[in-house]
Amino acid sequence: MRILFIGAGPASAMVLERLLASHRRDHPELRLDIRLVDPFPPGGGRIWRRSSPRC
Repeated sequence: MRILFIGAGPASAMVLERLLASHRRDHPELRLDIRLVDPFPPGGGRIWRRSSPRC
């Protein structure tokens, strides 16, 4: 199973954590290929930077 997360912020981290917890419990034999795509550098991310424009 392939899963792609667009944006690696707090919401994605929360969903990924829950996904992995339930996967381990319910389908440990199923192989996962998980990709996180985020154009911004590690750290606060675009949303959490003080210099980011308000939308």
